[in-house]
Amino acid sequence: MYKLKNNHKEKNYNNENAILPIYEAKEKILCGVESNDILIVIGDTGSGKTTQITQFIYQKFDSNILRICCTQPRRIAAMSISKKVSKDLNCKLGNIVGYSVRFENLSDMDTKIKYVTEGILIKQLSADFLIKEYSYIIIDEAHERTINTDILLGILKEVVKIRSSFKLIVMSATLEIDKFYNFYWQASTILVPGRLYPVEIFYSKKILINYLVSSLKLIMNIVNSTLSGDVLVFLSGEDEIENLCYSVKKITNININEIDINPLYANLSMKYQDKIFKITHILQKRKIKKLRKVIVSTNIAETSVTLENISFVIDCGFSKKKIFNPRMRIDSLLSSPISKASAHQRSGRAGRTKIGTCFRMYTEFVFNEILSYQSYPEIIRSNLDSTILIFKRMGIRKIINFDFIDPPSPEILMRGLEKLYQLNSLDQHGNLTDLGFLVSEIPLETQAAKSIIESFNNNTFHEILSIFSMITSNFYLKKIEDINSNEKKIIFSKFCNFISDHLTLLNIFNTWRIKKRSSVWAAKNLLNYKLLEACDKIREQLLKICIKLNIEYTFRSRVDLDFSSNIIKSIFNGYFLNTACYKNGDYHTNVHIESLIKDNKKSVLFNSLILTKKLYMYIVTNIPINWFVIKNNK
Repeated sequence: MYKLKNNHKEKNYNNENAILPIYEAKEKILCGVESNDILIVIGDTGSGKTTQITQFIYQKFDSNILRICCTQPRRIAAMSISKKVSKDLNCKLGNIVGYSVRFENLSDMDTKIKYVTEGILIKQLSADFLIKEYSYIIIDEAHERTINTDILLGILKEVVKIRSSFKLIVMSATLEIDKFYNFYWQASTILVPGRLYPVEIFYSKKILINYLVSSLKLIMNIVNSTLSGDVLVFLSGEDEIENLCYSVKKITNININEIDINPLYANLSMKYQDKIFKITHILQKRKIKKLRKVIVSTNIAETSVTLENISFVIDCGFSKKKIFNPRMRIDSLLSSPISKASAHQRSGRAGRTKIGTCFRMYTEFVFNEILSYQSYPEIIRSNLDSTILIFKRMGIRKIINFDFIDPPSPEILMRGLEKLYQLNSLDQHGNLTDLGFLVSEIPLETQAAKSIIESFNNNTFHEILSIFSMITSNFYLKKIEDINSNEKKIIFSKFCNFISDHLTLLNIFNTWRIKKRSSVWAAKNLLNYKLLEACDKIREQLLKICIKLNIEYTFRSRVDLDFSSNIIKSIFNGYFLNTACYKNGDYHTNVHIESLIKDNKKSVLFNSLILTKKLYMYIVTNIPINWFVIKNNK
């Protein structure tokens, strides 16, 4: 077993950590870890469990084989927390403390504390089911019940049975204790009550017609008040965030106080994320002039991350959730009410470093009577194509018999198996094919991964990589009619390909790179520079992954007059199931308003379906009718 270490590393512990609520439970937690294979820790938001428990274990035990892995549902959390812990331990990030997220790894063989996204750990499990690399695995924010969380909870339950020296810790702020307690054979549970600072909560007196306008007014009232502290605003999506940021900047041009407004969402590059977490430059500015930081975020700021100096939280009460309809095969991203647990997490952001205030943009009646206590687990409402491939890689043949906390419906599993068979990722016996293995290695949705692999046959690899990097970064198109002046229409129309939204995205990305990735050029051409940067980063990492897979590719000059048709054919090879044929006067669905294509009234390919009041095809490309017929005949 592990021996006690010298206490010299305790000196690296700063005084701020010692006042965290989790510190009072330190000995109890360490005792629980030693005497139990599985430990459940329920700690209120702001208690310090995410940053401190890994350090507790590292400081107590010393062994050459001691390695601690702590999972996070979001990459931004894994990266920011690892930086905080490395600072606590006074070590360089990537040495004793590191992180590994999709498209980025900053760790080595000497790393003892590693923060990873759940998908990264699942990938490691597919290569080594017993995950011998780690002595301790901590599943953080288990209450979020993402697909990856539920997979890990089930698999690691089996690992605990087999490995005698393995410890599993499940952590959350708001967990269904009885369900987890019974799932893990009445595992030992430790409660760490108490938020660090109190938070006063205010509700809207009536149902708001437009919470964006109300949030904007509330921000300006806070800014113009004498109250101190920064503001964190929770909105449902990137488009709302960018619109609110633009509106605040527009108003502050004539306002006496200055605001440092920052968007925060998953696809932002680390350069912009670092700006939010670094407060020293802001504090220096405050000595010269009054400056208040306003952070406008999706739900990624709900958990794990600590945003310094936040005194005010504005909660819109909504978040984007993926809902899959297996019968219609529609995967929709819908804005829906949050749960009470999420509302609790959001309000807790204001009580991390000082006394705070939370403004909920909905009534108290809505909170008490309408909001559910917990969100529905993602695994019972999502498309499971990629999940099925994960299980197949691990050798789990009968997925329906897997020990889920909440099992998915058999219909969703059957639809996933059918789709993967049609994509040639599974054979007729349900076994993983060589193509399926390659698809599972590329961290995109299954159809996009297949398009990338198929692009080698058409010599369009680089172009397809760019297109799906743009789509993955959520780069959105602008409808020409929505741009105000004629001059702006002329500027933007030069990128447009009126037969293919995919090719329009490619034109934008290629032109930006030709212009040396200029932020000034992007602004002049009405393009989101932050998302272009994110796309460039994603493309770079996808290229590295494909190189590791030994997928050979060659470069040739673009002299083929029909080259654009080859690009579309590569996309079609992955997305032939996402096609619509014009019949009896329509497609039986609608082309999304953001699409720029001109209707050919024959047949189209679409990247996804979006269900709002109507069903829309999103990111659309015209295709020849004979492609549609040939593929259906096959």
